[in-house]
Amino acid sequence: MLGKLKSMASSSAIDQVVKKVGPELQTHLNKIKNFSVSDLQDNSQYDRLVSRPALISVNASSSGITKLIPGFETKFLRMMVNLRDELVDLSGSKPQLKEGYQDKLTSVILKSFKS
Repeated sequence: MLGKLKSMASSSAIDQVVKKVGPELQTHLNKIKNFSVSDLQDNSQYDRLVSRPALISVNASSSGITKLIPGFETKFLRMMVNLRDELVDLSGSKPQLKEGYQDKLTSVILKSFKS
């Protein structure tokens, strides 16, 4: 019984975070066009230039909801890598968001937090 309640609370917190994170991430995803493809392909550069600033921004705007998810920072940083891998085209000379990325954004965020 307690485990089920805990799971429901965690699921609710994840849903609330996804609602807050989505719009905030949109801003950071739009900024990726300003970086070089090599910067985004390099995990440490991507972390420094995109993931960490997004994490700080989300934590600041979340009204504390991120604290309800155990291991939020780790899950968030993994989610950022998943977003890059699934929604950003790094095959050209400049990074581009893949067509229809907005339709996939929420599902990638949910999948990352629930795994």
